[in-house]
Formats: sequence, C-alpha cells, structure tokens
Amino acid sequence: MLQQPRAPLARRFGAALTDTLDAATGERPRPLRPLRPPPDFAAARDFLEPIVTREAIDATLDRLLPEVCAELEKAGRGARRLALLAFRVDGNVQAVAVGTGLPSRDAAHFARLFREKLERLSPGFGFERLALEALATEAVAAAQAALPGGRRGGARAETPWALAQLLDRLSQRLAVWRLAPRASHWPERAVARVGAFDPVALPHGWGAARRPLRLLRRPLALQAMAMLPDGPPVLLRMSQASWRVLRAEGPERLEPEWWRDRPDRRFRDYYRVEVAGGARLWVCRSGPVLADGTTGWWLHGRFE
Repeated sequence: MLQQPRAPLARRFGAALTDTLDAATGERPRPLRPLRPPPDFAAARDFLEPIVTREAIDATLDRLLPEVCAELEKAGRGARRLALLAFRVDGNVQAVAVGTGLPSRDAAHFARLFREKLERLSPGFGFERLALEALATEAVAAAQAALPGGRRGGARAETPWALAQLLDRLSQRLAVWRLAPRASHWPERAVARVGAFDPVALPHGWGAARRPLRLLRRPLALQAMAMLPDGPPVLLRMSQASWRVLRAEGPERLEPEWWRDRPDRRFRDYYRVEVAGGARLWVCRSGPVLADGTTGWWLHGRFE
C-alpha cells in the first residue's frame, strides 16, 4: 500500500488514511496529547438549571473560593494562580484566571481579583458547571497577620500582605515592575526591569554615586557656556529656554565599556547642577572639547 499513488487512495478512503500512513511511517509528526492529572486543590458546582446571571456566578464563586483556600491552608500551601472554568450547555468551556505575586490563600483577595475579569464570561444559554482550580501553588509559612486588637490610632492595622495584595490588584490593569541593578556603570545599562516580586540583590557599593532615580527616555541636547573649556557649565540653554547655573558638582567621568561599545564611543563627564528656580539636573558633556571650543552637552535626568 505504501507504494500506491496517494491521490487514488485519498479519493477512495479519504485524507484520514494518508494521514495515518504518514504518521505510522514517521513522515508526518503526530504530537501526543497527554491527559493532565486533576489539580490537587479544586472545587466545583453542578447546576440542575443553567445559570446565566452575573449574580449567580458571583454567588457560586463566593462558595468555591473558601473551599479551595481551606484545602490550601490544611496543606500549608498558597496559590499563585487560580482559574475559574465555566462549562456552557453547548459544550463550550470558558476560563478566567488570576495570579498573585506571592502565594496566598485569602479568599477575599482572590474575589477582588476575579471581580473585573468575570465580565469576560459569555453565558449564552447558561453554565451548567463552574469549577475553581489552583493551577500553581507554593509552600507558605505560618505568619501572624496582625497583633491582637490590631488598631492603631483608631485605624485598622495593615497586614504584612497589604503591599502584595495592592500590587496584585494593579497588575490586573497594567504592567507592574521594579528596577534591579546590573553589572554596568554606563547609565543606560545600570538597571533593568524585573517583576515586582522578583528578588533583587544590591552589589557592593551600589548607590555610592548620586544618580537620578529615573533617566529621561532620550537625552535632550543642550547648549552650554562654561568659564573654562572643560569646566562645569554656568549657563544652560535648550530651544528658547535658558537657565543660570547656581551650583555644580563634578565632573564624574564615565568611560565606555570597551568589551561591548563601539571603538569610537566617547567618554562622558557628568555634573549635578542646580539652576535658578530650584531644579536639580543631571547633565553631561560628551567627549573632549574640540579645537573650535565646542562640545556636546546633554540633559540626562532630573533629581526629584
């Protein structure tokens, strides 16, 4: 049969036969679809009559969350990701998932995270089953949430998880990140974005040099006047605006990183300057002063 022309076989027996022959001989890869074991922490509700309203979905979720969180607490674990599976009467399965930065088993916190995402569900003729599954869990050490009678100055004391829960809620709407130091003295490479909950190790001596917390996305070209060709600026000008420099500290010279920069990249002399009006700027002179007395000046950041 393997020597027979493929076209007559396909016309007589259909494309399924040729696909099976190719899979048997290895001509066409046939990926396996393994059966996933059921999650260790899950809860579900089946309905005699399909539900279609948001109120019914919320009420069911309010019953499923405490069950899953109770199982997590017994096992000493917390969930990093929960998924609500909604089984429609026509066989369609819809999923809504939420995640947290730290493992949690706070049912009220998960309910707040689910609140906005449940709008994505489309019941159609109704859901006949709702299932809540913990897709990712981690071990959680026991911790005291607050002191007995935890009120300070008439206000409720914040729990140690308050910041983590706030970041979880923000991450449902926008990207949340933090800055981590990198092994580079060049300002554009000195930090990198990492996750809000990723561990950050500070290298020895980090923070010794005074730098702005945030740099400008693109440095702005300046015109500068200085008493000496390689001295600090006394007047800065950009477009139609000009600022008289009251104080200046520097220079702090930064050499290019020869192992990653192009050979013609210039060094930079950075100054911390305070201009009339109170603004504190981080400006730099790029490269040596040319024969005609000109050089390039740039505004790279502001001190808050």
